[in-house]
Amino acid sequence: PSIILCGISLLEICARSFAPSRDLLRAHTVVQPEDRMLCLLRYMFNACHCHFYENGYLRTKPYNPILGEQFKCSWDHVTNNRPSTSFFVSEQVSHHPPCSAIYLENRDSNVTLEGTLGVNVTLGFNKATSSIFGPFKVTLYNVANSFGSSEVYQYVRPTTVVNNLL
Repeated sequence: PSIILCGISLLEICARSFAPSRDLLRAHTVVQPEDRMLCLLRYMFNACHCHFYENGYLRTKPYNPILGEQFKCSWDHVTNNRPSTSFFVSEQVSHHPPCSAIYLENRDSNVTLEGTLGVNVTLGFNKATSSIFGPFKVTLYNVANSFGSSEVYQYVRPTTVVNNLL
């Protein structure tokens, strides 16, 4: 029923989930590799949380994007006391199974994020499982204290399981 739909496309929810945070935008300036990893982990966990929750409530079901549908947006920030802009593009690239391609870039912060996002929902007798498949790759360019080299981080989002539905 349309009453349970949240009124926006899954592609826009992806943009809201992957909106660049302070942790992502400053990661390339962090000197210690462990601290860079923690910056990216905080960003990734926040993206998982934002995908399912909004204003403290569980998000309702978004509209399914049609094949070839695109969503583009940008955010203006202040990074290192300078104006900065992040660009986001997502596109529905497959209908069965549903799969979206995403790309996020901020040239001033030397970071890109790219990946594919597919959702597989399984309903059992007493549980529901939501698997978000597809790898994500975060690339940090001109990393501090590594002589201008790049670092690549890959991750896969966790599976969500809800038990005891009845």
